[in-house]
Amino acid sequence: MEENQKNIIQHTKTRAEHLKNIALELVQQLKGRQLDFEDAETVLRYMHGQLERDRNSRLL
Repeated sequence: MEENQKNIIQHTKTRAEHLKNIALELVQQLKGRQLDFEDAETVLRYMHGQLERDRNSRLL
């Protein structure tokens, strides 16, 4: 059981690091577009909304 818990923790850490790297890449792309902070927030809200719609459509 302890080994299983270690594997789960390692998997979680690896996944979190992977997702963090993706987020940092997206931020760098936004910076490259010369967006101000408010515009970048708006882009992220649009992305969040689209992801929610995609997720919900798969659930239906």
